[in-house]
Amino acid sequence: MKVGIIGIGHMGQAITDGLLNQVSPAEIILGSHRINAAMQSYHEKIKLPLLMIIQTSWMQILNF
Repeated sequence: MKVGIIGIGHMGQAITDGLLNQVSPAEIILGSHRINAAMQSYHEKIKLPLLMIIQTSWMQILNF
């Protein structure tokens, strides 16, 4: 499966770098309080399943 990443905010790149070395391939979106808008935009454009959302502001992991 392809890995899709959207980095939002100053935390995006650092977390992305860490996750790519630790997480099995999945659709990953990194964000802050704007995560929902980014998630919907990404999903509509790419049309691939979103398996995991990581909100950097609270570090909550939600599994669909």
